Amino acid sequence: MDSINSILQLNKFKTILNYSYTKTTNQIALSANDNSLDKQLRYVPKNKFNISFKYSLKNIDLLYNILYNDIVYTVSDQSNFLDDYLLNNLFLNYKNSNTRFEYAFKCKNIFNPGREFVFNIKYKLINK
Repeated sequence: MDSINSILQLNKFKTILNYSYTKTTNQIALSANDNSLDKQLRYVPKNKFNISFKYSLKNIDLLYNILYNDIVYTVSDQSNFLDDYLLNNLFLNYKNSNTRFEYAFKCKNIFNPGREFVFNIKYKLINK
């Protein structure tokens, strides 16, 4: 597996970049009819890319995340597979400095019809 990881921070703006290339192949045939020899292992994408942009201002964090996952095979002879996909996620987090509450809003998969909206409220029981 080869990977690139990078973090760039300028004042209140932070960028995190991750890329992975994974070539994992079946090296041993289990039988004479085994068609999986020298093919990518099941459920392991060759390429995976993730980039996040974060902006912080006092008690507010805004994060935009892009994730790309390459095609993955579901059987060892590569006759069935799951398509590659691209996700875009948006997160907004607010920490109230006067109380122990933290509010979070998440919009996952924002450019697709199956998007998900999540609102969380966290409360810290121990004051640190």
